[in-house]
Order: sequence, then C-alpha cells, then structure tokens
Amino acid sequence: MICPQILVIGTSHQVETVEQRECLRFNPEEQACLAANLVADSAIDEACLLSTCNRTEFYLVTQEPESARHHLRAIVREHRGALAEQALFIGYQYENVEAIRHLFRVAAGLESQLLGENQILAQVKEAYELASAHHYVGPVLHRAFTLALQTGKRVRTETRISQGIVSSGSAAADLLLDALAADKVTQPSREKHVLILGAGKMAEMAVQQIKKRAAGCVRLSVTSRKLCHAYSFARAFNISFFPMQELPLMLERADALISVLGGESYAITPNHFAQFPNSRRPLICVDLGVPRNIDPAVAKIPHVIVHDIDALDGVVTQTLAARRGEIPAAEAMIAETLAEFNEWFNSRQTAPLIKGLQDYVEFLCQSELGRFGRDFHSEDEERLARFSRSLAKKIIREPIQRLRVFAAQEDADSLKTLSRFFEFVHEYSQDETTTRHAQQQTGAVAGQLGGRHSAAPLS
Repeated sequence: MICPQILVIGTSHQVETVEQRECLRFNPEEQACLAANLVADSAIDEACLLSTCNRTEFYLVTQEPESARHHLRAIVREHRGALAEQALFIGYQYENVEAIRHLFRVAAGLESQLLGENQILAQVKEAYELASAHHYVGPVLHRAFTLALQTGKRVRTETRISQGIVSSGSAAADLLLDALAADKVTQPSREKHVLILGAGKMAEMAVQQIKKRAAGCVRLSVTSRKLCHAYSFARAFNISFFPMQELPLMLERADALISVLGGESYAITPNHFAQFPNSRRPLICVDLGVPRNIDPAVAKIPHVIVHDIDALDGVVTQTLAARRGEIPAAEAMIAETLAEFNEWFNSRQTAPLIKGLQDYVEFLCQSELGRFGRDFHSEDEERLARFSRSLAKKIIREPIQRLRVFAAQEDADSLKTLSRFFEFVHEYSQDETTTRHAQQQTGAVAGQLGGRHSAAPLS
C-alpha cells in the first residue's frame, strides 16, 4: 500500500511582487479547467485551486508526488507559459501535516496581507465549492477544507483578530483617504471626487469604508465593464455611475480612484490621459487588480500617483500591533483542529492495512483448516477452529497495535515502512475468488466432519 500524500504548491504576496504574481491569477472557469486537467492524470487523485489577488495555491492529493509536480508544471506552462511556471515553483511547497497547517492558517487569515481579514475565508469556501461541484475533491480535501472553514470562523469569533480594517478594499480606502486628507490642507473646502472601477465585493468594502470615514466630504462615482453592474451597484450605495467610455473625461475631473476590475487587459492606459492638463492637482490611483488594471506606464505621467496592491503593506502595519496579540490563541485553535485531521488521516491510511492483515490471516486459517481438517475427528472440529483463530489473533495483535501507535504519533516514516512490508496482504483482502475458494475448501472438510467452521472476522 502506498500512502497518499497531500501537497500544497503556491505563491503569495509574501514571496513575490504583484508583477510576478499576476500571470498566475485564474478566474473560476480557468480554475475548473486546470483542476480537471490535473485530476485527469493518473498521478493526481484530488485537486483544488485557490486563486486570489494575493495568492495562487494548488492543493493536491497524490500517491506519486514527483509525477504530480511534473504534471502541474506542464499544465501551468501550457495555460500561462514558462514565466508562470517559474513564478509558481519559486514560491513555496508544503507536504502532508504542514500542507494542512498552511491551509488552516490561510483560512484563519494568519497568512493574509492584512492579518485576520475576512475576505480570504469566503475565497477559500468558493474555491472548495467550485472543485467539489466538479468532483475534483475527494475525502481528503473534503475533510481538510471543511475543517479549515470551521477553524477560520472559530478564530474570528473567539478572538479579536478581525477588529479594525477587515479587507483589502477597506485598507485601500484608508490609503486613498489619507492621501486626500493631506491634499485637503491646501484645499480645505472642496469636495473630493473619487471614482470606483469595479462592482464586486472588494469595491463594496472600499465604498463602505469611504462612506464611514468621509461621509459628506467625498463624492463617489462607479463604473464597470458591464454598465448594468455599475447601475445596480450605484443604486445599492446611492452614488452616481457612468459608462466606461466616459472614463477619460471622468479622470480629468476626479481626485482619486480605486480600481478592482477583473480581466486580463489594462483598463487604464496612457491613452486615457491624452487631454490631461499638466497644471492640475494630483490624481491618486489605487490599483487592487491582479492582474493589474492600470498600465505601469501611467505612473510616469505628471501629477498621477499610482499605488498597487503591494502598497497596502504600509496601511496594514498600523493595524498589526493590535492584532498580533491574538495570534497565539488562533494558532492554538489551528493546532487543535490539525490534531483532529491528522488522527482521521492516519487512521484512514492504516485501516486498509489492518483489514488486509486480518483478511490475510483469515485466508491462512481457512486454507490450513481445509488442508488438515480431515486428519482430525469430528469432535475436535470446534476446538481446532478456536485454536486456529486464537493463534491468528495473537500473531497479528502486535503489528496492528504498532500500526495504531504510529498513526497516533504521526510517524509517517514508520507507517510507510510497515505499509511496504505488508503490501502483499492486499492481494488477499482484494482477491475475493481466492478467499471464497479457501472457504469452500473449509466448508467441504467441515461437511466431512459433520459440522461447519465459523468465519467471523479477526480483530
């Protein structure tokens, strides 16, 4: 028996810049396609892809880790090219217990750019539900993601790790408002005009934070690639909307913008600033898109200041001090749930081996009774059967106890060694014809002796 391995291969804001990460951003349709291609390979049993603005991670269950890595490389290279493959594999990789620990930390917000932020929990749930709906996850990832979501909720409920700024959208709003506040010193009475590009969840959080901090001081206008989405968003938040075609004109009039649009192409390029006056006030742009929404060349235009998602680190630092004190409590909850998962996972690995040992010894008992039963008198039949079963139980008792101890101690190396040593027993637990033949032999002899042997399972 080969024990299945759990792999996490990914990258995030902690190890690569937005410029390096943006080639690894996948929308839901692409995530489903990649996962389908992964599980189509015989080396990969289960797959789930988590892709957000700040991280892309592949969760795999495999009995052939090196083959799985090779196949993942090929799939990423095929879909996004050699640079994407390189970006993914210079990130990080975790196996088994460390892979699950990482998933739990991600769901709890401990790996987020903004410690304890809430949006990542919803993103983990969406990734799991997408893979589950297409049957790309099996029992291992189902158990892992279910416990991860439970742990993420518990950490946020039982600690104060999510107090204060709770999302990248609200952090972006604070970055923008702080910059506008500095400009207000020179122009104290003028209302600021802020554009919101995008109508998704992050845009909602940005607008909520702006309204909370600067109600009555900021005028908001929203647009989106689909005008109907901008219209619905504008109605929900009681703000104005405009079509994307009017973006160049709106940029001339605006003081700032937050862009959270999806899509592969730049939404704002230098061409949008063809009529931009050189003597105007600064335009502050916060680009939360991954891939980026704003062409990097825009930052070279006079009076245009561009911040990408990595610039949020400065805002995040202000909230970290209050939240860091909650990390030990969160990690204790993660450790508790991790122990629960490991107990389940290890028992799942040992169960087939224990069953195989029991079936193998049962097969030997039945075979030997069939061979030698005719040499005994009928009155000895029951004692002979009891003797064979008692001896069989004693023979396998110690190996089974050792297996359970190794599983409880998470001794993966010992489990692998024992699994390889006893690999032959699966021929007997899976070969029903062989077992049935042995039972038929025993039954025939039992008939000659005037009785029947019981074949209760060994334990």
